[in-house]
Amino acid sequence: MSEQEPIESPGRRGFLETATAALIAIPMLGPLLGSIGCMVSGSSREEPDEVPALPLSEIPEDSVQRHTLSYKRRVGAFSETVERVVFLSRKGNEVTCLSAECTHLGCSVRFVAESDKGPARLQCPCHGGAFSLDGQVLSSPPARPLNRYAVRVPSDTSKPVMIELA
Repeated sequence: MSEQEPIESPGRRGFLETATAALIAIPMLGPLLGSIGCMVSGSSREEPDEVPALPLSEIPEDSVQRHTLSYKRRVGAFSETVERVVFLSRKGNEVTCLSAECTHLGCSVRFVAESDKGPARLQCPCHGGAFSLDGQVLSSPPARPLNRYAVRVPSDTSKPVMIELA
């Protein structure tokens, strides 16, 4: 006949070791679980379809208006504020919206008014590329026109025009 060995209780020392290990592990669980949550949720990106710009009356007809679009974008579990600089111009109720990012290397283009050196244009200060006010390449190195955003003009012209980001 075999005798069963008595089960020893962990005692005070064993309890303290287990409690200490748990207290050390708890602060590590938060970041670990957060990282796992981000990996499981993926890096999905959510942007609004369109963002407001300026009312029609504030957009010039014979020139361009530099404007900064600002909106919230979600990337995974995080939210960030995004700002995009654009140039707005109009002919009657038709509005044109051009990116202010040069298509050569992404520098920020600037508006240069008409002068004895040439017509009004959008000029890249980095490598000397120039664009017409409708975004077409006037001088290289850019090989393609400025990016153009679709614009929706509301029927109530006192409300801002909406710039489509997609």
